[in-house]
Amino acid sequence: MGVDSKPEVSVIIPAKNGGALFGTVLEKIFAQQVSFPFEVVVVDSGSREEDLQMIRRFPVRLHQIPPKEFNHGLTRDVGASLALGKYLVFLNQDAVPIDEHWLARMVESFQQSDE
Repeated sequence: MGVDSKPEVSVIIPAKNGGALFGTVLEKIFAQQVSFPFEVVVVDSGSREEDLQMIRRFPVRLHQIPPKEFNHGLTRDVGASLALGKYLVFLNQDAVPIDEHWLARMVESFQQSDE
């Protein structure tokens, strides 16, 4: 996504101490082949510094909350409120996209229904 582009899709991920697997998830997300701009919003609830450093290696929008504020639903609501995309895609930190077309296929049917 270009710096000045408004994202069509926001991928929202609650996270805490995701480790190497979360790094793989982020690599797979940013390897997506899509025809639209997208962003990744990570809502972190108290990860270790090494996990935060790993997250910061990717062009994500990182929002941190105290661990005591984590709640499965409310934390996703926080991510949604920060999202700029028309379509919101929620993932877990350990949900590895199957291939580089996963996001395009997921959003395609919504885009078609908007036409």
